[in-house]
Amino acid sequence: MAQKQSTPSKLSHSEIDIREELEKYLRYWPWFLICVFIALGLGYLHLKRTTPIFTTTATIIIKDGKNSQNSEMAAFAEMGLLNGMNSNSIQNEIGILRSRRLMAEVVKALNIHIVYFDEDRLKNSELYLDSPFLVKPLILNESVKKSGTTINLIYLGNEEFKVIRNSDTKSFNARLGDPVDLGFGQVVIERNLLVSENKLQENRPILVKFLPIQKVASAYS
Repeated sequence: MAQKQSTPSKLSHSEIDIREELEKYLRYWPWFLICVFIALGLGYLHLKRTTPIFTTTATIIIKDGKNSQNSEMAAFAEMGLLNGMNSNSIQNEIGILRSRRLMAEVVKALNIHIVYFDEDRLKNSELYLDSPFLVKPLILNESVKKSGTTINLIYLGNEEFKVIRNSDTKSFNARLGDPVDLGFGQVVIERNLLVSENKLQENRPILVKFLPIQKVASAYS
């Protein structure tokens, strides 16, 4: 009986030609390159528009005893925030620190509710202490204190400014150090002495936001 000769098993698929496989994809290399540039562009726009968030912590030491009444507590008393409480009590001092009224007074005293932004096409970057000019409020309407508002500040040179009220795009002429009535209150524009004069740019719009005082106070509390 004749024996069947065994034939070597064949691969279910022919050998893979790496060069041939690569050529299938390399013909689309312009699309790969375009996708890479699009991804890099989207990443750049995301970083440009995203505001970095930083976290900070602080510790306050409250001293008990007769020596705890210091100049800081005397300052609170002058603002009428102690309400007759004995400042030697730790609980009283904690209550003072947590007081929204106290924080609101701090916000108004330091003008924390007024923030400055450098207007940019992609994102309005907050200037923090880098704003060349500061807006000091003299009188503010209650509606602005509760709801806030925004203005655009444009330096024209020779200590002159153009102020645009964004609620109705009405413009006002102002001078450095002189009070100007903006309708919702009176403000004074001052130089920021922390910023050198060579950073003063004419026709550079600065967005000034008046935030609600109680909202800012609650955030800091």
